[in-house]
Amino acid sequence: MLVVLAMELVHQVVVKLADIMTNPIDLQTAKSYIENLDLSYIVEAMCSLKYPLPRWVQQDAEHCCQLYKNFLYLQKKHHPTPLVPTREIDEFWHNHILYTKQYTHDCQQIFGFYLHHVPNSPSEGHSLINDFLHTKQFYLEEFGENIHDASSHKICT
Repeated sequence: MLVVLAMELVHQVVVKLADIMTNPIDLQTAKSYIENLDLSYIVEAMCSLKYPLPRWVQQDAEHCCQLYKNFLYLQKKHHPTPLVPTREIDEFWHNHILYTKQYTHDCQQIFGFYLHHVPNSPSEGHSLINDFLHTKQFYLEEFGENIHDASSHKICT
């Protein structure tokens, strides 16, 4: 009986993997998902009195949420090119990752896989700079503004 259950489970996993491989998430589907993605719980957390980092102003956190969504779209569109977020977008990304189940679900809906956040070491400075330059160029082409101009924010004191 246990062998039969194990074989059924393996079959279900293989079918799911085959489905993922044969039905990748297209760019328009991902874009629609990102546009409708409710990340207000992250905005709320970043503006909370209990937030462990410098607390964000509501308007700036909401703006950063949109920048993060734009970054997710660029990640989808330009995968597997490594992209580097601004500090503000990176902070929002870290907060999204903290909600592991939701982040995993969102990644599956956008990319069809878990998007890992890969930190760079100081020894990779040249690569990091080049990847950020690509990110800046992609952002400007896609959204018509410089990513740095779009990213400034204020914190509560």
